[in-house]
Amino acid sequence: METDEGAPLPAPPPLSDGRQFAGLQLRLTATGEAVLHGDADRVELLGIDRWIGGTHITPANVWRWNAAELAVVKS
Repeated sequence: METDEGAPLPAPPPLSDGRQFAGLQLRLTATGEAVLHGDADRVELLGIDRWIGGTHITPANVWRWNAAELAVVKS
């Protein structure tokens, strides 16, 4: 995402004014479109390093939803 004028997004609250942030007009970038269409992968583009439910998710330990198996699987 970027602002409607093409600028990068400012820091989100609480690092910035929440009212100003909420009032921004946004547009989807070409990269965002590619991710939505499955032509690009958010984790490959930006990496990941966060804890979810006691599991440390990193580029070497990524879990994804598999619709065919109806389960979360390690990728």
